[in-house]
Amino acid sequence: MPPGDNQLENWHRYLDFVEMQEDFERAVKLYEKMLYLLCCYAEFWMRNLEFKETEGGRELANFALVRAREVFLKGIWLSVVQLRNLGLSS
Repeated sequence: MPPGDNQLENWHRYLDFVEMQEDFERAVKLYEKMLYLLCCYAEFWMRNLEFKETEGGRELANFALVRAREVFLKGIWLSVVQLRNLGLSS
């Protein structure tokens, strides 16, 4: 079941809070956890990249982009396979 608007807004607020703490490592770990749960929401992938570019530099953002592309595409492929296994996709 996809998260509701309130849950998505809560994630944005939580990310705002952690980013304001200026603990880069903690924020990166939170982004990793969040992206695992919300991998189908481009707004969170973009936020992750913008944060990493601003706080960690262009090289870190580029690495995150490559990784995001690999994880996102893998997640989409796995979702299609699961739907097919359930008989919900052609």
